[in-house]
Amino acid sequence: MKLKKLLATTIAVSTITGLSYAQETCLSESPVSISKIEKELKPLLGNAKPVSVSTSPIENIYEVILEVNGRKIPVYIDCSLNYLITGEIIDVKHKKNITRERVIQLKKEEAKEKAKKVSVELKKFLGAEKVEQLKNIVGEIGLANFSLVDVKNIPSKKAIVYGNKNSNLTIIVITDPECPFCKRLHNSIKEVLKDKNVKFQLIMYPLPFHKYAQGLSEAVVCQNSNEKSKKLLDEIFENQANKEKLKEISEKYKCQEGKDIIETHKEFAENVKVGGTPTMIFIIKEGKGLKISGAYPSEKLKQIIDVIK
Repeated sequence: MKLKKLLATTIAVSTITGLSYAQETCLSESPVSISKIEKELKPLLGNAKPVSVSTSPIENIYEVILEVNGRKIPVYIDCSLNYLITGEIIDVKHKKNITRERVIQLKKEEAKEKAKKVSVELKKFLGAEKVEQLKNIVGEIGLANFSLVDVKNIPSKKAIVYGNKNSNLTIIVITDPECPFCKRLHNSIKEVLKDKNVKFQLIMYPLPFHKYAQGLSEAVVCQNSNEKSKKLLDEIFENQANKEKLKEISEKYKCQEGKDIIETHKEFAENVKVGGTPTMIFIIKEGKGLKISGAYPSEKLKQIIDVIK
């Protein structure tokens, strides 16, 4: 049985049985080693790796932290190492979900660790002072969402530009016209441009689970001028909740050239390892960009721009 499937299965009966068995047969209170856990769980682990083992709130039950695809999750095993428990531990008396709190704690620890690595990398390109300013704006955990990427072959054909095309600061925005968070960032961009001399260059990256995103993206780049593309994209975001309107636009304006252009946009997004939309890339030097994921409100975005610019 795959671990992923195992972790998704509720095994309340096994949990109870495991606890009973542990109380009857676990005679030693000596901590178990990670290597011992790994050896016993090897048939179930798949690509998961135990990274720590410690006592849990329940007597004779160990907490084992598994790392799976870069994420850490808690599971439990009795001290006889015969019963693996993948459910949640609920503290009934204090009305607390101990497992869920542990997951949140692990995520925070991972984010802090990643932020430290990002900080070291960023200091080489931005300097310590600017990195500290960015951390003050977005927080240590927010800094974990920053990364440096190589930016080559930025799509320029039918580029959709908001702001000053001759600005010293170019921000690539990878967006999906049917993504609600992209709409939020789009509104922030328009607010920022009221008092910031910045060039935002939009790359369309339609996500496959958005029904009309591909057609809408093609429609936007099929317009015969930058102003018309901007006008249509603004209209799409304004009517994002109106699916009939989106369907109408996606069918009315798309063209064969648009399909080819969107393929180059997708290729660029995949090359810079975009995990979702919206994503911004601040061009900080030739061939190098600062990638930031998420829909930032206009005031925070202005502050980030002031630091990087």
